[in-house]
Amino acid sequence: MTEAKKPDVSIKEQGHITKIKALEASFSRHKGKAIANASVNECSLVKISEDVGVHRDYFKGIKPKTLPHIAKQYKAFADSVSQWRAEFQNKKINNEVESELGKLQKQNELLENERNQAHMSCADLVAKNEQFKFELSQVVDQLSKTQDHAIEASYSALQRDKNRFTTFAKAEVISPDQQLYNAEGIYEFDNKALKDVAWRSSREALKNFLQRNLPMRIYLLSGMPGSGKTTWLASNCYYPDRHPVVIDATNLTLRSRMQWLSLILPYKMKLTTDIKVCAVIFDTPYDVLVQRNFKHRRIEEGTFRELYETQDEISVLDEQFDEIMIIRHI
Repeated sequence: MTEAKKPDVSIKEQGHITKIKALEASFSRHKGKAIANASVNECSLVKISEDVGVHRDYFKGIKPKTLPHIAKQYKAFADSVSQWRAEFQNKKINNEVESELGKLQKQNELLENERNQAHMSCADLVAKNEQFKFELSQVVDQLSKTQDHAIEASYSALQRDKNRFTTFAKAEVISPDQQLYNAEGIYEFDNKALKDVAWRSSREALKNFLQRNLPMRIYLLSGMPGSGKTTWLASNCYYPDRHPVVIDATNLTLRSRMQWLSLILPYKMKLTTDIKVCAVIFDTPYDVLVQRNFKHRRIEEGTFRELYETQDEISVLDEQFDEIMIIRHI
């Protein structure tokens, strides 16, 4: 019998060395993004590992088992990313403090100058103040009249069209997360291929719903895994005047929410459609989220923490929601 050929260790090692160099290159790119955007979340192990295609188990220093010195290099790389993030955050805080001190010093100088000139311009300031009050009162009156008119117009339109409203009992739910189970029924949160397929099919499903000639309210859920989205869905807490369509995903970042809104807004702007978009924000304490994640063991602790830190608050100006609901700890 011939002996099985032993694997060429040098080739394996070279492959890992190439991956480590690719990780370092990606690290440099993401550092640049973090500095340019003043956001530490632009540079994380999650983004770097997805960029290069390296599973984050390597960052624990236990893989590859046959090449312990390579495993140490992976671990050292992960430590360097964590250290940089901490230093970046500390530097950002220090810069903000220094900036605030500078602003206070400039404000103090301006106040000194204003105090020295106050006795020369007191009468002028009083006159300007009275003029400002008068103009402000006119603006307030005009806004009040406009608001009253809008309320009357809305009420009249509602009375004219009230017969066309229908109470819808069943919501259409779009859930990319439910498509992240492999053939063995195992939940794979980090599987990029599954994610791509899930999001592509979910976007197509949303387009199909938007093309219907129905009054709709689209509920865009935003919350961590374990924050209570499934429980809220089961409660059927929908307004009865429109057909409910629910986008059930984490949607933690401004970018992820804007991807949905970019599909919805063109349909919403058509005169022939009646669509409202409601953001449903799940505000759940971090310790509760950790307990629920530990109970189900869906996402590893490090990834879970990084996911929590990537959250962006709702931007009322940029995201253009018609309504916002906040669900606290369910």
